[in-house]
Amino acid sequence: MRRVALGLLVTTSSAAPLSMEEQRSARSASLQPVNATGVQRRLVDILNERFMNGRPSDVMREAGVIVHQFDDSGFDTSTRRLREGGVAQWSPWTPCPVGQWCSKFGDRFSVSVINARVPFAFNEYNGGLLINPEVAHEGTFCAWATDARSFRSARSCLPNGTHFRWGDGAQLFERREGCIPGCVNGVAGQLEDWDTVMHDQLSPTWCSPDAPDGWCPWHPEHLKRMLEQQERGFLNTDCAQNNGCRYNEIVLNSSVWEDQLPHTVEAIFHLKGSAPSGAALAQSHKAHYDFLSQYDLTDAHVPLFELDLLSVTGAGPFREIKNHLLRGTKYASES
Repeated sequence: MRRVALGLLVTTSSAAPLSMEEQRSARSASLQPVNATGVQRRLVDILNERFMNGRPSDVMREAGVIVHQFDDSGFDTSTRRLREGGVAQWSPWTPCPVGQWCSKFGDRFSVSVINARVPFAFNEYNGGLLINPEVAHEGTFCAWATDARSFRSARSCLPNGTHFRWGDGAQLFERREGCIPGCVNGVAGQLEDWDTVMHDQLSPTWCSPDAPDGWCPWHPEHLKRMLEQQERGFLNTDCAQNNGCRYNEIVLNSSVWEDQLPHTVEAIFHLKGSAPSGAALAQSHKAHYDFLSQYDLTDAHVPLFELDLLSVTGAGPFREIKNHLLRGTKYASES
C-alpha cells in the first residue's frame, strides 16, 4: 500500500518504491484544495474568503489568513526599520541555522493572523509565506495581541546559566522544561530587556481571561481572546517598525513546521506597491522558485500572490500572479 503523509511519500515493505513521477503526482493531489463536496476550489478564492470573513475564534482558519513575512536580514540600525527584502542565505521556510545571528531562535517561527478587521502586517514592504492554518494550530506555542519581542532573552531557551548575547551564532537553543520559545523562559526573576515595553521589570507571565489587557502571551487555546484584545487596540509602540505595532504575533514550533513541509506553506506572496526592481519583489519571486524547485511542485500547487492590504473590500486582497522566473521550466503550470 502507498500513502501520503505530511507531504512526504511513505511506502510499506511490500510495495515497490514510487517513481519520481508518481511521487510528484501524489504530492500534487495532496496539495489541491477541495471543498466539502470534493470539488476543487482555487486557493486564491479560499484565502480571500478566509480574510474577508476572519473574526476572533479559537479555530485558526476561522480567524483569518496566517502570514510569515521575510525578516532574516534583521534591522537597519541607523533607521530602526526592517531591511527591505529580508531573505538571508538560508531557505526562508527553514529555521535559522547554526552559526547565524539568530541561531538561538531556531526553535520557533513567528506569524500573524490577518483579516479584514485587523489587516495589519509585521513589515511594510516585505513578502513572505502564507501558512497552512492546520499546521499553525498544531504548532502554536503562544499568541500575543501585539509584537512579542520574541527575539529577546526573556523569551529565549538557552541552557540554564547561559548569558544571552545578541547576534552570537554560537549560542544555541535548548528544548527544556518550563521554557516555551517566544513566550516565557521559565527563569525565576527574569527581567525584561532594556528595549521592551516592560524594560527592567519582571517579564510577563501568561495572560489571564480575568485580568485587564496587558502585554503578555496567551495560551494556544485562547486564540480568540488574543484576537479580541487586539481588536480592542492594546497599545504598544516599542516594536520599532514605525507602523503602530498593530499586528499580532503567534509563535509556532519550528519542529512542527519542518515536519509538515511542504504542506506548511500554502502560497508565497509579495505586497502590492513593492518596487518593480526592488529587493522585496525580487526575493519573493526567488523564494517562490526555490520552494517549487526543492519540493518538485508547480505554481498550481503553491502559487504566487500579490497581497494588497490597503484594499480590504470587495472579493479580498489576494490576487494570483505569474512568476516570470518559472517561464520555460517544469514548475510552471499550463494554466
